[in-house]
Amino acid sequence: MLEGLQDYAKIQIVKKALKDKGDKVSLKRLEQAIQKLKVVERTAIWNQYLNEAKALLNELSLAIAS
Repeated sequence: MLEGLQDYAKIQIVKKALKDKGDKVSLKRLEQAIQKLKVVERTAIWNQYLNEAKALLNELSLAIAS
């Protein structure tokens, strides 16, 4: 559960940084990745979506830090 809370906080920070930079393309990519996880029941591909979203989040956070 702690990892989920940390991911949520990181998402909020990255989204704000992207908005501040005016990077609508990256913001849209992140929103689309997150949207795939908003389902009532987990499907067989849900873990793949989660891993892809985390990889994107890490990629974007590194780009922001540069």
